[in-house]
Order: sequence, then C-alpha cells, then structure tokens
Amino acid sequence: MENFLTITFMIPPFLETILLAIIDFFYGLYPQKTPSIDQLKGAKLVSHRGERDNISVFENTLESIGIAVQNGIWGVEFDIRWTKDLVPIVFHDPTADRVFNKKITIKDQTFLELRENLPLIPSLEEVVEKFGKKIHFLIEIKKEEFPFLEEQKIILKKILSPLEEQSDYHTLTLNPETLPLVDFLKPGTKLLVAELNFKHLLTIVEKENLGGLLGHYLFLGKRTLEKLQIKDQILGTGYVRSKNLFFREVNRGVHWIFSNHAVEVEKMRKELIQKQET
Repeated sequence: MENFLTITFMIPPFLETILLAIIDFFYGLYPQKTPSIDQLKGAKLVSHRGERDNISVFENTLESIGIAVQNGIWGVEFDIRWTKDLVPIVFHDPTADRVFNKKITIKDQTFLELRENLPLIPSLEEVVEKFGKKIHFLIEIKKEEFPFLEEQKIILKKILSPLEEQSDYHTLTLNPETLPLVDFLKPGTKLLVAELNFKHLLTIVEKENLGGLLGHYLFLGKRTLEKLQIKDQILGTGYVRSKNLFFREVNRGVHWIFSNHAVEVEKMRKELIQKQET
C-alpha cells in the first residue's frame, strides 16, 4: 500500500515520512490497556511488502515474503504490475530507481528482459506457487493502463485459480477505477485503501458491498469501524510498530494490522500471549 498520510498538495517523501514518524511517536508514548488473551490471539498482522530493509533484503521479493512466512505472520501485502508481454510481477513502483537504483520502467520490459536485468523481482505466479496457502495474500492492484484488459483478467484469474477467494487472498487498491481488472472476483474479496478520501471510499465500499476499507489509523476511527462491523466488512490500519499503538488497534477491534516491522510486532504479541497463559 501507499503511505496513507497525504496532503492535497504534493509533499516530498522524506517530509511525509517525518510526519508519519511524529504521529507514531505520539501514539507510541500514550499508554494503552493490555488487550485480553483472546484479543491478542485474534490479532491479524500483515507484513507490508514483506520483511525487508532494502539493503540486504528487498521489498516484494521471495526472500522478504519468506521471512514473513517463517515467522508465522498471518498475512503479507504485496503489489503487482505488468510487463510488456503481460506477465504480472510483484513490484511496487513503475520503475526500478528507488529499490534497485536502475532506470528501468517495468511496463517497457518483457518478463525475460526483466528477469535478466532484475532477477530478484518475482512473478505473481512464482509467489503463488511458493507461498500460496502458507500465508494470506493482500494483493494490491496498482494504477496503470491495462491495454488488454480482457486478456489480463484471464491471465490473473488463471494464476489465482489454485487459491480460494477470501480464505487465501484479498485484493486491494487505492484507485476504484482499477476494479474492472478483478471484476471476476466476489465483491467481498476486494478492498479499497483510503488516503484522505476515506469518506468517499467508505461510500463506495458500502454501496458495492466490498470487503472493507484500509487506511492510516489516524483517520479510520470508531464510527468507520462501527459502520463496517454492521455489514461484517473489514477495517485494516497501518503502520504499527510500538506496543502502545499495537494495543490501541487491537483494543478497538481493528481486523487487520499492517506493519513495516511485522516480525518485531509478532514476537511481542507471542510473548504477551505466553505471559498471560503462565
């Protein structure tokens, strides 16, 4: 998912990171009640783009997803884009500049060219084959042109066919206009990701009976949670790292808790469960 905190004007990524860190710091200091053992056991942690530092382990790679699987994380979020020859691959950005420091545009590469130039980028099919049913997939559909929409839908449907909707995976998107790519899925399999447009997207979720709404914990409050709970829809928030923030989200009944440090939070969760059981 994209960073949830955005302003109506463009701000540099480093400033957005600072703003998010300040908010996290405040909530990290605010004491919270320790959740019950049942609440802790029911908490579903999602590793955002896998477990990575983008130095030795890179986001959205088989290794980063594998670390999440090995540590018993409930779910992993990753992004898909399309190559020139219509292979869905697991990668966040339209270009490889940020992650791999290479000026390569994903959509301009065939899959074989991409494999030669950027061997760490996996195809969606490889991820499904290696980790399907071992961890819950949160598959984000990125906004881009779908030049052969019907063919792309057939490709995507075939790759996902070994998996069961909602039990094994859901799809996410910040942009409702990308939903036609997954119109073969049940409405409950599809979730929207909100930035500051959470009220508008909540209306779409309710109208279309989609699976739920995701966003920054600061903006998705009690009223939103209550509206979604009435229709048995999902609320997911991110990004959690501190104990107090984790407690806050668990206590208020958030269904999915996204984190850039899911292994760290999962270790804390297990230690708390063990402490309460002894």
